[in-house]
Amino acid sequence: MPGFTRTDREVIANLCRYHRKAAPTPEHGNLQLLDAEWRRAMALLMPLLRLADSLDWSHEQRIRRVECKARQGEIVVTPHVAPETDIDLELWAVERLVDMFRQVYGRGLVVARQGV
Repeated sequence: MPGFTRTDREVIANLCRYHRKAAPTPEHGNLQLLDAEWRRAMALLMPLLRLADSLDWSHEQRIRRVECKARQGEIVVTPHVAPETDIDLELWAVERLVDMFRQVYGRGLVVARQGV
């Protein structure tokens, strides 16, 4: 991948590896190639990437835009959709990552429903 350093490629590969299923553990050798600063960056990026992936779980681009706000110890995510758009699948997917988000960021993750 031209233009990327070895570290860039390792970060991209790890984000791809962990963006869906199991979270990384210290025993995973691929993470040992990254220094502590990059491992911390990976930990912060993974819940955000999983959130983005969850908000398009159906792969039908049902959500037009997303608004995020910090409120009383939690992050409120408001997906904006066309009227009558069913995003139950996306909301279910987001609910699955609430614990990971809280563990990494120390804040709750709440989804507020709102149409465009």
